[in-house]
Amino acid sequence: KAFPWLLALGRNAMPDRVRKITQARVALSLRALEDHRSVLNQASARDLLAMDDGLMIYGTKAQYDADGRARQVKAEYGYKGAELSADEARELEPDLTPEIYRAVFWDGWHRIRDPHAMVKRLAEQVVRDGGEIVQDEVTHIDHDGARATRLHLKAGGEQAIENLCICAGAWSHELAAMLGSKVLLEAERGYHLIMQNTGVKLGRAITHAAQPGAVTPHHDGLKIAGSDEIAGNDAPPDWRRAEQMHVYGKRLLPALRELDGSESKWMGRRPSTPDSLPVISASENLQNVWYGFGHGHLGLTWGPTTGRLLAGLISGKPANTDLTPYRIDRKF
Repeated sequence: KAFPWLLALGRNAMPDRVRKITQARVALSLRALEDHRSVLNQASARDLLAMDDGLMIYGTKAQYDADGRARQVKAEYGYKGAELSADEARELEPDLTPEIYRAVFWDGWHRIRDPHAMVKRLAEQVVRDGGEIVQDEVTHIDHDGARATRLHLKAGGEQAIENLCICAGAWSHELAAMLGSKVLLEAERGYHLIMQNTGVKLGRAITHAAQPGAVTPHHDGLKIAGSDEIAGNDAPPDWRRAEQMHVYGKRLLPALRELDGSESKWMGRRPSTPDSLPVISASENLQNVWYGFGHGHLGLTWGPTTGRLLAGLISGKPANTDLTPYRIDRKF
């Protein structure tokens, strides 16, 4: 079922496409911090935004050399890391593995201390501003060919539509299809473990070139995250993938305690397009429909920026960012 998406993914890995995709990702990322500050300030949640730094670990020279182009691109856009020796990296993080060829220190990382608390405070602000939050399942959307007219809800009956914005994560393409819009979207399912009383100390996020993922300090302990599973929205979680995160954690932090069943496990669906760009767009065929989804691994990062851009589209205000790369009817 995922084959069309995977085929398009291959097409978008060609160098000319990667350059354009990178530029479009940068356009969103350069706005992200200020847009976060704006929306968090409005929701009295500024305390949830923290500035940290991070380390990328390379176990071998081959790993370091293979990542050279990525470091170069970041530097071209003004983000340059500081190279550290293995000893310098372990001076920062004494519990790190000794099997380090080199590390790169990345300053100026930002993170949300507690994403759940952020969403909760934003939701509370929506209600204070006069919004209503309804939790229900959309079974069908009526339209007359020019406008979306009515939502059919599983528990809540029917609801008339004035304007409709679809931001439904990994299920967005199913709702878009009800409105005649086809977009390639897959759920890249990620897993993580949160461990307490780990037996190690960590002061910053650590990544390793040998495996996508990260070990990160967390308000509930230590979070070890990663994995990329293409299994659709409805397949049951494969908790072996979460447990495999412990192997990744031990690679970086050899003294990490063994699993004992007290860990919490999580699986989430990253809504991903094959060109790694979100859909931030008016409908191509209905006058009162807009879309904001498909952010892949950067949903939290680009969320406030997407909201601001969509608000501009809906209210007819000109955008100061070229939204062409994010159109729903682009060719994947």
